[in-house]
Amino acid sequence: MIQKLVFIRHGQSRANAEHLLSGHMDTPLTEEGRKELEKLRRTVSYPETDLYFCSPLSRARDTFSILLSPHIPVVSDEYIEINFASLEGSFVESPEASRRYFRDWVHDRRLADEETYSEVASRSVKAMNHTLDILKEKGLSSATIVSHSGFLRVYIIETFSLERESFLEIEAPNGLGYIFTYEDGKPVSYSPIVS
Repeated sequence: MIQKLVFIRHGQSRANAEHLLSGHMDTPLTEEGRKELEKLRRTVSYPETDLYFCSPLSRARDTFSILLSPHIPVVSDEYIEINFASLEGSFVESPEASRRYFRDWVHDRRLADEETYSEVASRSVKAMNHTLDILKEKGLSSATIVSHSGFLRVYIIETFSLERESFLEIEAPNGLGYIFTYEDGKPVSYSPIVS
């Protein structure tokens, strides 16, 4: 059986615009982010799927409403972003500072009490496999998930055996994402959703 999972990253949030670490922190979409999503809704052919899922954070839920209404998602903590714990809301002064942080993070080196790469890897693969199991149980073949870039990047690395260092190289534009194809529950390919 062929299955497809459509993964969409949320629109630009206030924390994205202000260069803040925001995993579990509930930061709203910016006005610019909302406008960008409205434009994407008009110009991108997001695939129709059998089921719809969404992270509980408002930036993901609002993205879902803008891009995919009138569909109603199952909201689940399974698809939540990296938990940066006491680092939530910290200012990231430059792209180089971000690269330095994530170069260490992908090797499970913590700066504070944040969730490790391995912890995110375990739960992201488990969440996506659970989604595939739900489809199989219901005799369905596709689902859309609106979630977060960190979750997405870790899932791609783990599922397609990429180097952990590729974390920041994996494109994850706001409002776009990837379509994953599986055969008999096994990952076959992934391709970007293009605008």
